[in-house]
Amino acid sequence: MDKAKLVSLASAAAPILVSIGALNFLFVGLFEYDLLEEIVGNEGSATSTTPLAKILYILIGASAVYTLGWVSMVMKKLK
Repeated sequence: MDKAKLVSLASAAAPILVSIGALNFLFVGLFEYDLLEEIVGNEGSATSTTPLAKILYILIGASAVYTLGWVSMVMKKLK
């Protein structure tokens, strides 16, 4: 996969993953329920994270960092 396709894929996936993470935080904050843990089979408990859940959390966090960099770049261009 060339660099342009990889950047395009990251640009498409990052906002989706950040949105999933934000919705999960909403569920944790409002209902004390971790949706990602439920999806990966840990019954909604954030105390013992499965390897798949850890991977998802890392991808979501990395996507947030990527998205923040993208937003910063856009803001600089708007000035």
